[in-house]
Amino acid sequence: MKKMKFSLGMKIASLLSCVALVSMGFASWWIVQTPNEQFKEGDFTVYTVEEKHVTFSDFAITNSAIVFGTPSDTTITKWLIPSNTVQPQVLQTELSFTTTVTETTPNLDVLLDSINIEFDMSSIMANFAAAITEGVLGTPVLTASYALGNSTDYTDVTGITFDTTDYKTVITVPAQANATMKIKVGLQFVWAYTDGENTNVNPYTYYNSQTYTTDLASAAATDLTALSKLGTGAKEFKFTISTTVKGGSAT
Repeated sequence: MKKMKFSLGMKIASLLSCVALVSMGFASWWIVQTPNEQFKEGDFTVYTVEEKHVTFSDFAITNSAIVFGTPSDTTITKWLIPSNTVQPQVLQTELSFTTTVTETTPNLDVLLDSINIEFDMSSIMANFAAAITEGVLGTPVLTASYALGNSTDYTDVTGITFDTTDYKTVITVPAQANATMKIKVGLQFVWAYTDGENTNVNPYTYYNSQTYTTDLASAAATDLTALSKLGTGAKEFKFTISTTVKGGSAT
């Protein structure tokens, strides 16, 4: 009997083992349904090409020659006497021009950030600096203004200073919402002499208002010699006009 029980138990164990092996052989099936193809339409956005022209015109300059000569009043002559070749002083000049978009639209401020005028006196920088050091001349004064269209009502451009590092100064006039801008750039040279409350006093007036002494005569000779060097070698000042395109660089 014990042998039969052992045999039956082995059979049952074998049967269970077979069932386990058979059950491990099954797998699931997947049926995959994919989405239908989809179609979407797009298009192109393109633009035509137009040329816009910005021009400079109507150039004019007053007093292109600066003259460091005699004042308008020469009736106080005492001991500093100008020769008959010394001309009346001309210390101020003005450059004017017009900037225009030649097409009907747009305005200048759509195409440009600014109109730039560089004032360059570097060719006589050393001699001019010497005249300032000697106390004959002061620092030149630059101004700029603009009007829109045909207006005669000019608006001043602020914050202009004269650069005495290299004697070049760039005057930046912001482009305005108009197809036409008239621009003026002024340049004023000044004497360094002061007489009482008066400034920008001509050396003729300054020295002749004092009693002659040898020291005063020596000072006048030194001053006027320094001034005369402005007439030697390169002796020019010039304006260069350019524009800065919208969001870009100077052209």
